[in-house]
Amino acid sequence: MNIKKYIINSISQVTSVNLFSMIVTAILTLVVPRYIGKYDYGLWQLFVFYQGYLGFFHFGWNDGIYLRYGGKSYSELNKKNFYSQFWLQMLLEIVVSAVLVAFMWNNNIDRQFIVWQIGINLIILNSRYMLLYILQTTARLKEYAIIMFVDRFFYLLFILLSLFLHKNNFRSLIWAETLSKSVAYIIAVYYCSDIVCRKISDFFFDVHEILQNLNVGIKLMFANIASILITGIVRWAIEKNWSVEVFGEISLTITLSQLFITFVTNIGIVIFPLLKKMNQDSLVKIYQNIKTVLTSVLFFILIFFQPGKLILINWLPNYTNSIYYMGLLLPICFYESKTALLNNTYLKAMRKEKEIMYINCCIMGLSLGFSLITSFILKNLMLSMLSITILLMLRCLWAEKIVYQELRVSHKVVWNWDNLIMVIFVFANYYVNGWKGFFIYLFAIIIYFLGKRKKIINSLQSFC
Repeated sequence: MNIKKYIINSISQVTSVNLFSMIVTAILTLVVPRYIGKYDYGLWQLFVFYQGYLGFFHFGWNDGIYLRYGGKSYSELNKKNFYSQFWLQMLLEIVVSAVLVAFMWNNNIDRQFIVWQIGINLIILNSRYMLLYILQTTARLKEYAIIMFVDRFFYLLFILLSLFLHKNNFRSLIWAETLSKSVAYIIAVYYCSDIVCRKISDFFFDVHEILQNLNVGIKLMFANIASILITGIVRWAIEKNWSVEVFGEISLTITLSQLFITFVTNIGIVIFPLLKKMNQDSLVKIYQNIKTVLTSVLFFILIFFQPGKLILINWLPNYTNSIYYMGLLLPICFYESKTALLNNTYLKAMRKEKEIMYINCCIMGLSLGFSLITSFILKNLMLSMLSITILLMLRCLWAEKIVYQELRVSHKVVWNWDNLIMVIFVFANYYVNGWKGFFIYLFAIIIYFLGKRKKIINSLQSFC
């Protein structure tokens, strides 16, 4: 494999679709709240919130495939084996979907619709995940990128069509999600037709293979569950102590904060198969170079928060409070990008899924404690929001420490420039606020770039 050619081609493919996905999310996040009521927006976000947990109902099966077969080529796979696993998992998801719908059924007719759609999406998403994970782990990233592009393209198309037809309600938004994922699912089946569409005689029940995938993947699944619950518990506490409208406002803030995270972190899909084949020295060099470039880019982008905030307030005047809280939440862009792109990708390549699970479960426990204090006892929305940033920062620093230990490289994880800059950002953009805060952060960034300029230039040159 020509590594440079692979990296350039793969990153260009994944980056293109991620950029498109980022634009779609930005358009929908900024346009939809302007044309639908807070109640409908809150219910839509409630569906999106629940949907985020559906990936856990394959019980680590797909994660095990991803970890065990990382670095192999698609032609090396035993297609009969995966054919059998695909249809067995499909059957499992149908059963789980029926149980989940029965468990979640609600007397409220609006929430009944959400539950019904959750059941449909569970089957579609999890069986599609297996195909997407197979494409990712075998470096068929062109096909993966096309599937994700189709998903987001039809999602945008269906939502714009709904708005054009004045179907400005949460039901139309949810149907757009379901239909777009169904279309992309058909494309995924086409690309993996030699796995999905085979003779019935090829079907066999390999208990050992399935148990191996579940044993490996269950740790990563629990890690992912805990990861989502870190913020999910806080958001749930907000919904219980305030209202669905406030929940929608906070969801808007988190969605805006995660725009860049989604764009950046999927690059980990590109580097994961490569990391599985690299030696110790190469792992250290790539980690440090990516970390330097990523940190610099994120710090630079955050300069534009204050001008962007003024534009958003004028565009979405009903969400002024939500935008104001972004001063507390935007640092999650920095910590989550490092966690997903670097720390977790490296830990997965090193087969440290147990450590990922342990970290996430511990931080999830802290999230529960923070939520009880800030939302149920103090009933302080600002502290609830701040707790999200603190929790994700702690997770990032903990994972980073383990990566450096595994790479046998000394590094100050807590007391460094990166964390100081994030503290300055929160102080400048939430407590000081306005243009005074803008210039405080700008001054800190200028000092940072002057002090790190040689290291940044060297890291950039390593990718050329």
